Amino acid sequence: MATFVLVHGSWHDGTAWQPTIQHLEGRGHKASALTIAGHGKRAQKNVNHAQCTKSIVDYIVDNSLTDIVSARSQLRWHHHLQGCGNCP
Repeated sequence: MATFVLVHGSWHDGTAWQPTIQHLEGRGHKASALTIAGHGKRAQKNVNHAQCTKSIVDYIVDNSLTDIVSARSQLRWHHHLQGCGNCP
């Protein structure tokens, strides 16, 4: 089965993917969603592109995720693509 890492769009956080995570896990996949730096409740909002991208890379590396299927929603495609490209 696949391992999914889900990246939210603008004005959301990782909790937006909860129904999708439940759906994927119900079919035997592993799934998780991160919250990009600067997003979510009580998050410091003054972050730049590099910090957003780094938060994606850090999530993948810190959780020792490999051979992942990464999905994103909305406008965060630039962070998503750069983040995935920076993973070891």
